[in-house]
Amino acid sequence: MTTKLKHQLIMIGSGAGVLGISFGVVATISSVSTISRYVDYFDATKGYSYESYKPNSDKDPVTTRWNMDTDESVVSNHFTYNDSDLPSQTDINAKKKFVRQIIDGSGHNVMDRSFNQSTFQGMINWSNNSDTSSEPDPNNSWANQDVPINGDPNNYGNYSKPSSDTTPGFENAYNSAIRSGDKILTLPGYLHASPLFDYMVHQTSSFDQAGYIFLDFDANYFQSASASANHIASVTFRADQSAFFAGLAACQYLNDNFDSYWTPSHPLSIGTFGGQPIPTVTCYMGGIELAAYVFNTTIENYATQDTPNFPYNNDPSSVAYYKKHQVNIINLGKPTSWFSNSFSIGDGKLLAQTLLELGADVIMPVAGPQTIDTVQEIKNQRSKTVVIGVDTPQENSDVNTTSCFTDKSGDNQIIKFSAIKNITYMVSAISWLNTKNQQQYGQGDAKVGSFGYLTVGDMNNYGAAASDNSIPYLKTFLNSIPNIQVNTWSDIVNTVSDQTKLSIVDPVDQTTYSWGRFIDRHEWFKC
Repeated sequence: MTTKLKHQLIMIGSGAGVLGISFGVVATISSVSTISRYVDYFDATKGYSYESYKPNSDKDPVTTRWNMDTDESVVSNHFTYNDSDLPSQTDINAKKKFVRQIIDGSGHNVMDRSFNQSTFQGMINWSNNSDTSSEPDPNNSWANQDVPINGDPNNYGNYSKPSSDTTPGFENAYNSAIRSGDKILTLPGYLHASPLFDYMVHQTSSFDQAGYIFLDFDANYFQSASASANHIASVTFRADQSAFFAGLAACQYLNDNFDSYWTPSHPLSIGTFGGQPIPTVTCYMGGIELAAYVFNTTIENYATQDTPNFPYNNDPSSVAYYKKHQVNIINLGKPTSWFSNSFSIGDGKLLAQTLLELGADVIMPVAGPQTIDTVQEIKNQRSKTVVIGVDTPQENSDVNTTSCFTDKSGDNQIIKFSAIKNITYMVSAISWLNTKNQQQYGQGDAKVGSFGYLTVGDMNNYGAAASDNSIPYLKTFLNSIPNIQVNTWSDIVNTVSDQTKLSIVDPVDQTTYSWGRFIDRHEWFKC
């Protein structure tokens, strides 16, 4: 497997400081140190790589892929509906019947506080929104909302479960939905990949009767199998960007509460673990690492310049002052040590305990319901540690609970904010496109596409973001930097994307990039 030296991070272990180097080689050091990190661009055996389709990629576009990087459509004969098939835009019942969700497992629930619930809510937001004269706006009624699905008859929508977690079980669910007249099937998660491929190839006539919104998966490889691939609207998410913003907010959170966390023997520290070592997990983990690197580099740069009002250099008698405020990523050692190897509740307990023992002040679990394991361990140990949620604003869910610690803002919740994939908005937006018979909307990097397109949900098109509770911390940090002033999420995204406002020198090629472009160059987590 080809690897490239990508970036450096400050990492810590416990005690003497057990610290993992690339490829699982372990070294023991006596203090916090800066080490080299290696990041895989692409594992050809998985056929999956952000490098092949991300916006502004250094690589030449793959000519056969769907893309949103240009105005040119690369899939011919996009699937569209006849006008007689389309629901009335003001008839909620007709719109509900138009779209059905197929849940990603026979034992899973639509109200899972994660992918299934976000997908379902996107369908509901679209069906309840009769204002279709303008494009969906993620800042108003198309935004991620807490719709009271259970108990409210106006919000019941169409969803089904596969009869079993086998290809025939999923295919039976697809067939049943199509026979009942559903026109769009929303499919959350990679577990649909193999059954959908088989369904497209072997039951083409049935497959071709509907369109499919396939979430969190790059469906490029379907295109080579059949012309029917133009029935799929594929969406992937730049979770590394989501985690980057949430990670910056976490770094600032720890500094806002510096006196409660830092001691000479306990540096400010963030820990993370994943369910399985798959790209949709590891990109989150890489994003939070990059956030710590950018935060630490930024406060070092400005603390060594003549910027008297910068908060991390207000003790000129101590050249090491800013180092106290740097945030470390806890290294769990060999590659397998970072993953629980499941997404089942209970299996994250041991890793949560390990990170707490190693001194994590913030933990980001990327393992589905194992967020519950982490929150419960913090509660049981009466720890001050807080949690960053993933995928959805988990701080607003019943996963969250109160801590023994109240921070300086007066908040005592364990989950402070989340790195989110805005599945809800993407489902709403693509449903809107399909019922308007439009192929795409948006300009430049902010496009969203319908059937035949792969849409990359990123910070520009509202597909990737940190939840609202992170914004005060992002504002505090960014506004502490000379000549920066942000107030809204749009301000934050535009500032991070602008090299004239925020830049960083890449340690690999010594070239200066905007923070946003720096993230683009460094997606992957690798221990």
